Amino acid sequence: MKKRLPIILTLLLVCIAVSYVSAANVVASPQNLSVDGVDADCDKYNIDGSNYFKLRDLAQLLSKTDSRFSVSFDEQSNAVTVVSGKEYTPVGGKLARGRDQSKTAVVSKQSVLIDGKAADGLSVYNIGGNNYFKLRDLGDALGFTVDYDADSNTAIVLSKGSTAVYQNAFEKLLKDVNEKRRADMAREESFDGFEAYLQHHRGEVEITQAEIDSLKNLNNPGKAVLTRAEALEDVDLFFRALHYSYGAYYYFGEETFQKAEDAIRAELASYQTIKWDQLVSLIYSHLLFVRDGHFSIAGRYEPAFEKSVQYLYYYSGQSFGKDESGYYLLGGKREVVLYLLRQRECRNEAVS
Repeated sequence: MKKRLPIILTLLLVCIAVSYVSAANVVASPQNLSVDGVDADCDKYNIDGSNYFKLRDLAQLLSKTDSRFSVSFDEQSNAVTVVSGKEYTPVGGKLARGRDQSKTAVVSKQSVLIDGKAADGLSVYNIGGNNYFKLRDLGDALGFTVDYDADSNTAIVLSKGSTAVYQNAFEKLLKDVNEKRRADMAREESFDGFEAYLQHHRGEVEITQAEIDSLKNLNNPGKAVLTRAEALEDVDLFFRALHYSYGAYYYFGEETFQKAEDAIRAELASYQTIKWDQLVSLIYSHLLFVRDGHFSIAGRYEPAFEKSVQYLYYYSGQSFGKDESGYYLLGGKREVVLYLLRQRECRNEAVS
């Protein structure tokens, strides 16, 4: 019994070691993948902090590039054979997102030959019957470039000789917005000769100082419900104020404003009383021809911001900076914290 004890302990330690190797921390990876500037979707797993990709998926994704390689399996020698530069022959099941099989992950027992030579030092896991490799390992062995964009959590693969430039989501947004802005500006009407729209009222202005003061009294919203006569008085004052104070009055057209006023008066003929917000909505509905982003009615109705004429802009109350590590948020302590986080991400190299 004493002689058997060392043997039993040795076997026990071996079993524990094997279990430890097989019991890696494996989860489906949320990381994105870009190959030569094109987004790619495939199964991938994060194993002990490193991202692993299916060998045949990568062979398929690179099959039309100078980094193509073939994949075959020799059952007799239990070896995976990879030949760089050779055409890849699909066998089905590539680039198809399947169910999470992370619980099946074990260290692969198959040997790997690359261009006829044993590829030692590669970390390979078998998950669901397929071999998964570290992306950087394959990049080093087969000569394609691997990079990582922390902003979008994207693994970047560039084949040999590729001139593709990866754009992260933030850069792409800025590019799209700028292109849209340039296109919008190219379609803008020229304002050359705008002096023709300027009117100088040298005579008597048909609006009294008391009326001007009432318009300036923003703290007094007036009555909640108006009679038809009161509403007509307000409409009259409103359009006279536009006539004598709105800079773009003649640009959009005196006749156009007059038609709007006449239409509003005609609709008010059917009211005995009208609520204040109903009157504002009525006026607003007849001024949609005003395409001026600074023009608003009652501080909340903005004809120029109708969906049909909205421009695409990117606006943020926050400011961003950029250095060799990428984009980061500017301002106070957060700038320092985010900068340090960015440096740490770069040092950790999230793609392994």
